Amino acid sequence: MRLAFTLVIFLFVEVTFNVLSKIILLHLGGTISGAAESPTNTTHYEAGAISIEDVIQGIRENLAEYANVIPKQFMSIDSVDMRLSDKLAITQRIKEELEAPDVAGLVVTTGTSGLAEFLVHVALTVKSNKPVVVTAAFKPHTAFGADGPQNIIDAVILASTPRWSEENQEIAMVMGGKISLPWGIRKGNGYFESRSGSLIGNVKRGKVSIKDLSDCYTTEKIDISGHSPNDSLPEVSLLTVYSGFDGRLVRLAADEGARAFVVTAYDGGYIPKEAANTIKKVIEEYDTPVVVAGYSSLIPVEYARVKGMIPGLDLDQRQVRQLLTVNQKRIGEYGLQNEDK
Repeated sequence: MRLAFTLVIFLFVEVTFNVLSKIILLHLGGTISGAAESPTNTTHYEAGAISIEDVIQGIRENLAEYANVIPKQFMSIDSVDMRLSDKLAITQRIKEELEAPDVAGLVVTTGTSGLAEFLVHVALTVKSNKPVVVTAAFKPHTAFGADGPQNIIDAVILASTPRWSEENQEIAMVMGGKISLPWGIRKGNGYFESRSGSLIGNVKRGKVSIKDLSDCYTTEKIDISGHSPNDSLPEVSLLTVYSGFDGRLVRLAADEGARAFVVTAYDGGYIPKEAANTIKKVIEEYDTPVVVAGYSSLIPVEYARVKGMIPGLDLDQRQVRQLLTVNQKRIGEYGLQNEDK
């Protein structure tokens, strides 16, 4: 009897220690589930054409080594078609999934084109003590050498690894084995560039290696619980300076109701004189936040060349727009500050 009792205890302890973390795999679409007519076609394909169940069919055993992965199809869209209402719905769904006590973390699969913007939105609006890891792919699922399956495995490994995330820094991206925080990410041709200290580690041979977490920009959160996907938020216009740019588009957008602007300027923030005068008047008349961003993170905008404008540092202009969209009033808390104030 004593031997049998001891055996039961041993088996119970053994089973207890082998319980895997429950990770939700929330699929939104994108190239990672894209399909083309040929495995050699990596440029002309339908994004989001394949279900997440089929995407992970060949790696289920690999995923099972690290976590109890629960795939859930939430959307099937190209990331370039993702609207603000979609982002609000996704945020709401992420929060609901993370509230489940048995869920240890969440992986989001989406497209690469809108990934930098999407990451910033999630980082600003989701507050949790559980990790949210976002991944994508550069090749469609039907292509030879598709990178999506390995990226999903790496994302699940990170999401199921305890104690890597800190308070308010629970959002990360995993692409090609590299782990990055949202701010400072820019998409290149077939790769992501992680600047401003956003690269924090890697996933290699099934193990996570993390260096000290970056203090890159902000860990502040924005409460959007009062907004539904059907709500309209203040319009934020994204404009680009070019030869002959006179600022009339800024004036027209402001008169039509735009309440914030991101202007992509030359070099370190230079804007044609006529446009600068127009923008200055718009700022004075409407008390409108106008952030000036650079074409490239290699040339950061550290100074406002026009009175009242806000330097965008080395942030991607679309990330700045996302920040202004969800909260214009507290932009100074996110590392961007009008020098005149």
